[in-house]
Amino acid sequence: MSVLALVQAAADSNTSILILKHARLVHDSTGNYPDRYKMRGASAWDGGSDGILFHLAPPGRPPSGLRPTYLLPEKTRAFGLRTRLDITAKWTSSERDLSGITLTGKLKPE
Repeated sequence: MSVLALVQAAADSNTSILILKHARLVHDSTGNYPDRYKMRGASAWDGGSDGILFHLAPPGRPPSGLRPTYLLPEKTRAFGLRTRLDITAKWTSSERDLSGITLTGKLKPE
């Protein structure tokens, strides 16, 4: 039995598990498919989860202030986000602490 299955069996139905892993960009050498992200490391983590979301930043130099990021789903079976979600952070206070940040999101059509 996998580690994730053991944790799932021990937890109740109101429990969620968030696993943070690094991602790598996979290039298709044939040019038939677009580049895509894959989870680095053991493939057991990939197969044992209901969904994978990559938290990414656009390429290039970040603009001044807080950097825009986005969530990109890899698997969309079972539940959840089915398209890219752009996230924009803005300071709401002059103190520049975490209590002064608001996040807004916008779904990108497929």
